[in-house]
Parts: sequence; C-alpha cells; structure tokens
Amino acid sequence: LVSQYPQFGTWISSPLYSIFGYLGLFYTNLLAFPVLVFCTHQLGQMMGRTKNAGLIASTLLVFGTLVWDYALAAWPHLLSTTVGIGALTLFLRAWESSTYRVPLLLMSGFLVALSCGIRVDNAFVLASLLCIGACKPPKDWTYVFLFVLGCLPLFTVMGWINADKWGSWNPFSYGPRAKVTRTTFDPKIVFFLSGIVGLRLLFLNAPIQRFARQHWLKLLGGGLLALTLFAFSTWGSQ
Repeated sequence: LVSQYPQFGTWISSPLYSIFGYLGLFYTNLLAFPVLVFCTHQLGQMMGRTKNAGLIASTLLVFGTLVWDYALAAWPHLLSTTVGIGALTLFLRAWESSTYRVPLLLMSGFLVALSCGIRVDNAFVLASLLCIGACKPPKDWTYVFLFVLGCLPLFTVMGWINADKWGSWNPFSYGPRAKVTRTTFDPKIVFFLSGIVGLRLLFLNAPIQRFARQHWLKLLGGGLLALTLFAFSTWGSQ
C-alpha cells in the first residue's frame, strides 16, 4: 500500500503534525497564508501600473477569493499554491536583478519543483515559467537553463520515489490508477516542448513574425484544431 500523491507536502507538514496531530495540517496552511499574501503583493508591485497595485492585489486575494477556505483546511492546496506563487515571484524578480539573478532563478526552479512535489497540478506553473523564458532574448537563455537546473534535484527525487512505488521514473505520474507504464515517455511532453519551440521562433524570428501577422487567422484555426485533436487523443487516459 503506497500513497498515490507526491510526498513533499507530507514531509513539510510532518513537524507540526507530530506535535499537534491532525490540527498540524491546518496550522501548516495557516502559516503559509501570510507568505502567499506577501508574494501576491510583490507580484502586484512588479506587474501593476500604479504604486498601490500590490496592496490592491493582496486585498483582493484576502477579501475577494475563497483563499480562507483553503487557509483553514487540512488539504495541501494552499501550501502548494504558496510555493508555486513563490516560484513565480522569484522568477520575475530575477529579471529585474542583475546581481542576484542566478540564485533567484535557481531558487525559483527549486520551488516550482517543490510545489509539484506537493501537488502535481503545479506542473502548469512550471509550463508557464518555461513559456515566459522562451520569450526572452537569446542572450538570456543561459539564465533559463539555470532555472531548469534548479528544478532537477527535486524532480529526480520525485522520479526515484515513483520508480520505487510503481516502476515509473516519471515525476508527474499518479501510478497505476492513471494507467502508467514503465516508460517515462509521454506524448504530452512532446506536445508541450513543441509549443515552447514555437513560442521561441515566433517571438525571436522576424520572418516568422511577418508570416504570423499575415496568416494569423489560419494559424489560430490550426492551433485550435491541434488542441482539439490533442484533447480527444488523451481523453480517458487519466
């Protein structure tokens, strides 16, 4: 008998759980809550157009969302969200700092992998950050590789745990219930990487940009068709 879900959330919660029992799970999320508010404030300050954007963003989070339902609950959703948003905050902050860019990107990669080890859904955060990196100029791609490097240690641990549990080195696997095989190959990975390469070419190649502007409707239709076919091809695979 093994856990289907990743173990990192259990490890993070274990100190408070060992002291307070079941309530320790609640306390873990409650402690993560102010960190999430702080990260939201920082994101608002970086991305907003007014000096009060951070305050507005954090206020909306606290009073305009269901965040309290998760802050006062046992499940690890708020913890995973906090770590994922922390990774996003550090990733965006890294491009504003020439002095601390390397450690910020390494830590961002570490945190996004940690968030995936709490809830696999945070793979979407990883995908989003890679898409942002794909749109950076070529001279900055070395820094994007540093972000990926920061992800590798914890993804390796996740893969090793899954290999020990059910024979798959895929760090994003949910095991036999998801009809996992003993191979780490997943067609969705190829689809995602193709999208990253497409973004890279679209934003950094002038001839392709001109072609995209001239034929944007056909490209949009083709993209929607590809997404539809992809959705139907993976229907029922989970």
